[in-house]
Amino acid sequence: MHRRVCPCLWLLPLAVACGGRTDGSPSPDPLGSAGFWIKSSVPAAGSTSGGSFTVAAEFLRPGATSCATSTIGACTINPCLSPPPAVTGSDVTDAGQVTVVTSTTTAAIEPETDGDYATQTFDVAPWMAGGESITVAWAHFPGSTTQTGGTFVAGTPPYVTLSPGSPFADPTSTLDRTADLTFSWTSDTAPASTDLLGVYFDSGSTQVGCNFDASAGTGVVPAAALQTLGAGAGSFDIHSKRVTSENLTAGDGSTWSFGFNVDAYARTSYGVATGKVTFR
Repeated sequence: MHRRVCPCLWLLPLAVACGGRTDGSPSPDPLGSAGFWIKSSVPAAGSTSGGSFTVAAEFLRPGATSCATSTIGACTINPCLSPPPAVTGSDVTDAGQVTVVTSTTTAAIEPETDGDYATQTFDVAPWMAGGESITVAWAHFPGSTTQTGGTFVAGTPPYVTLSPGSPFADPTSTLDRTADLTFSWTSDTAPASTDLLGVYFDSGSTQVGCNFDASAGTGVVPAAALQTLGAGAGSFDIHSKRVTSENLTAGDGSTWSFGFNVDAYARTSYGVATGKVTFR
């Protein structure tokens, strides 16, 4: 499989326990799940130079397993980053061609023979400011070539820049897991009430994802959340995001949760805030 838990907010219904780790045991999901992820990388404000974006999609039938997670502060701990719990075979289906239309371009991805969609990168800046519209379309309902597809119009989050002195505002090769991390940022355009700033760390099979109100301009990742990550090689990903969802009904009467994730990497002194890091 090409891509599973990406550094963005999952919209699958998850078994969540507050304040501590769960056993990570997978459980069956009564809903079908359709997820779309669009992620922009525009390193310089007001310029399309070096801009690109990725498009990804995934469709899981009702009864597919989801991972039990836990929360610490604003952070969700997902212990099933790799390998995912039984997201293979008959769990995965497709919705035909997925098309994304933005103010600057049109892009499309196709399913592979197993129903999976490989994440694809397009070398163009997909939007230039927060509050623009993106149209997402799918050719047919997931798993049914006889039920027509649909479209959804999603909004773009503002581009943000990490403030001087914020973690990862400058090149960072190691991260101490024993102290809280206080992030701060500025936004190119005024954030909407639904816009978030996401800070995501991956290490081994664990992902820590922390989401803050973008308008707050600051957020704290607790050391307790960082300590759920294993020591050694890992990665970081910091981005503004806007997430919307709606439930749709399949021809067989099953309910599907459709999630639309639109993200933009945070800008830094060295480009955008994503890369490798060693956890200590």
